[in-house]
Amino acid sequence: MTKAKRTRRAYGTWQLQRLMEFAHNEQVNAHFYEMCYEKLSKKIPFKVLSVMIFFEKEEYSRKPGSLVTLFRVAHSETVRNDDFERRYEKYYAALQEKGFL
Repeated sequence: MTKAKRTRRAYGTWQLQRLMEFAHNEQVNAHFYEMCYEKLSKKIPFKVLSVMIFFEKEEYSRKPGSLVTLFRVAHSETVRNDDFERRYEKYYAALQEKGFL
């Protein structure tokens, strides 16, 4: 019994930690770009705003598989070098396709 306690791992697996880091980074980006849109007095496109709210309100925690979907989209070849708006529009399309939005 004591040996089992010693070999027990920390909370979560490395995959879960990686997904949570991804979500945190996207929350920081969403907050930053929200401030940029405010300063520039620019309207935020609906698709981008929907995904920003998805991250800010942590809706991914209530919808299993949604964060994995976004992570896969973010690390695909077509999204890696995209700007913020294009990347979030692709996130929106993926969430719509899987039925999370």
